[in-house]
Amino acid sequence: MFSLEFQVMGDYDIDKLRDFISSVDYIFQDICKTVKIGASYLCAPNPSTMLIVYMNVTNLKDVKTVLKVNAEDASYAVSVVSEINERLKKMGFHMNLDSSFMTS
Repeated sequence: MFSLEFQVMGDYDIDKLRDFISSVDYIFQDICKTVKIGASYLCAPNPSTMLIVYMNVTNLKDVKTVLKVNAEDASYAVSVVSEINERLKKMGFHMNLDSSFMTS
């Protein structure tokens, strides 16, 4: 199992944050059905892949939107992340890999 974390928005902008949050269902459309839990979204496109969107808040002026991917199949995860990245680009958002690690 491996985990990838992408930062979706670098700088805090309340309007962009609202746009992003209101578009989460579109971003995951035809990939998986999202479940909203608090300010986070979860979805599982298959039994061995989980996508998590959450806000990493260190203070009120430092809010980062994170897409975390936990998966067993690297090829499948890359294709899903590629599709999400294309949708985000069309909306004016950009993703950057923040961290990656392997789990046992």
